[in-house]
Amino acid sequence: MYFIKTCKKFFVNDGSYDIYGFLFGLIFIFSFALISIKEWLWLISFSIDILLSTIFRYITTDEEYNYELKTFDKPSNIIDYILSKNLFAILFTSLIIIIVFIILEILSSLDLTTKVSVDLKIIITQMFFVLGTENIIIIFFDKAVKSYNSGSKIDIYEYVSIGIENFKGIIPTLISNIIFLLIFFYFKIDISIIVATVYFIGCILVFVFYKSRYLFINKK
Repeated sequence: MYFIKTCKKFFVNDGSYDIYGFLFGLIFIFSFALISIKEWLWLISFSIDILLSTIFRYITTDEEYNYELKTFDKPSNIIDYILSKNLFAILFTSLIIIIVFIILEILSSLDLTTKVSVDLKIIITQMFFVLGTENIIIIFFDKAVKSYNSGSKIDIYEYVSIGIENFKGIIPTLISNIIFLLIFFYFKIDISIIVATVYFIGCILVFVFYKSRYLFINKK
């Protein structure tokens, strides 16, 4: 239920030119990055993780979505909610990556660029750790984030104010992303995808347990 609602809200209700411009921009930037700085896997992986975290934060804390966090009335709703939000974030990010690799494959087949290959194991493993941690962060940092007004008229002071507040909200996300970046690329710790998957599932269970306990306390 929450997954369908999130898709409709993101692509239909929020489906202004800004959203589709954002999608085109992401595809262009990642394609350019993989062609130009493909040897900087750490930067590409970090960028993907930031995108994943940002999408998850947007569909949970933006003022158009945040009310959903306050309307749970039974544990099954909590499970549906958190699985839907994680699935949307994973599918959205994966779709961007797949489109980028298709474009690069086409360019490579036309001899317009050299073939690009990256270590997907590291990227996927880091994504599971990053998104899993977001499930913990959202427990404690679930305040609604004000949206930017769409359209051509821009109030620069309002945009700056909203931007500063939004940045404060993503500080825990930036810290966690940097920590995992250091673990994988500075300390070069080899962690299997299985361990990352267990961590990811464990973080989801922590969210469900915490919210279910909070729901039970409020009903007493």
